[in-house]
Amino acid sequence: MKTNLIEESMCKRILELEIPADKAAEERRNVIGKLKKNVALPGFRVGRAPVGLLERRFREAINQEVLEHLGAEAIKQAFEEVKVNPVGEPELLEQTYEEGRPIQLKIAFEVMPDVEMKDYRGLDVEFEAIQFEEAMVERELAKLQQQNTNLIPVTDRPVAEGDFATVDYTLIRADNPAAEPVTRENTPMLVREGMPYSILALELKGMSAGEEKEAEIAFPEDYFDSQIAGHQAKVMFTLKDIREKQVPELNDDFAKSVGEFATLDSLRDHISAEIKKDLDRKNRQNLERAVLRRLNRDYEFDVPDNMVNNLFREHASSMVGEMMQYGMNADQIRGMDWEKLREERKTELQARVREFILLQNIIQKEGIEVSDDDMEAEFVKMAEQDLSQVDELKQRLVREEGALDRLRSDLKVQKAMDILMESVNLKAPTVPETAEPEAEPVEATAEESGESDGDVKEK
Repeated sequence: MKTNLIEESMCKRILELEIPADKAAEERRNVIGKLKKNVALPGFRVGRAPVGLLERRFREAINQEVLEHLGAEAIKQAFEEVKVNPVGEPELLEQTYEEGRPIQLKIAFEVMPDVEMKDYRGLDVEFEAIQFEEAMVERELAKLQQQNTNLIPVTDRPVAEGDFATVDYTLIRADNPAAEPVTRENTPMLVREGMPYSILALELKGMSAGEEKEAEIAFPEDYFDSQIAGHQAKVMFTLKDIREKQVPELNDDFAKSVGEFATLDSLRDHISAEIKKDLDRKNRQNLERAVLRRLNRDYEFDVPDNMVNNLFREHASSMVGEMMQYGMNADQIRGMDWEKLREERKTELQARVREFILLQNIIQKEGIEVSDDDMEAEFVKMAEQDLSQVDELKQRLVREEGALDRLRSDLKVQKAMDILMESVNLKAPTVPETAEPEAEPVEATAEESGESDGDVKEK
């Protein structure tokens, strides 16, 4: 087999393959032989159809099976010959096959970039840890109140700011009134500023249950629904129902209702301890992010698009969950311009992939391995967090394809991160002399305050 490897860029390679004609002919005979044993043609018993007739009748299927079998085998062999490990699935660019002639294949694939590592120990990193404040406890108590809020149906007044409403609406774009209207039914909305759909929700203020209303709305260019972003539209609303929040009082009874706490003070003590534990975790995460950003500053290299796309898919999956918590439905989420969002985050995603590649290089340079004892210790830690038995956790990971390999890989990355963290030189952040005075705290978002449709109970 002939191979020709072309380096298109730091990460992209083109591989040209030629499978000899005699090997293709042999595989073709094997495919036709299997076909003959299993296919019955009119006038012939199974296994008795002439080869020529089978070739004429099934030529395309025969060619495809020859290409699939020999192609996959040849690509695997070629990667071993040229000593490359592709990132992601290779892309077939060209393939030609004529009976009696060699098979020609041309594929594109990506590889990890070859990076010359600089000194990564003793990095100077500016960092300021988040300090515990009593106000954090009060904010957490306020969130607990919101999470235990009941939704009470409202029948004696119209919609006010802060209400929850269920609405049907139909939207007709001004620039294309003959087009199929966009229709949404039983859409829950929190009527307040700062939500993804606030431009619609705030139109409901003053409406009563059962009332209908029309409004002309100019949707901003960055509106989450790409079908109507940047367009003027007529929107027809039908308000189905109104609900308001009933917030419980902060007292000993409230403390008992949210857990095994005899008094409000004991609940406060518990929250305080949890916040301090969480701050330790967040400060560690934030410091790791600061160290990786500092490490990244010393390097500039291309990264595989496959890795960037995979990371974006992970982020998008997380974003979908958050959007559904805010009340967005599946149609609205599908209507978003995800490609535009990916482009907006491309630089950030590339930086994260670059950091991962640097950590992989440190793993290789340091000869980092994960022992069975390391794995056992991690199983114990995970079981404690999961409130499960260690053996039960192991069985679950064994059943999940690739889970143990991913865990081992994650532990290697953490060991590489520990090497960076152990030698880092921490410095207080420098404040520019011309810095603007610190802004006043802004009002908490719906997520921070607990005000989302998933945080309340209906009565």
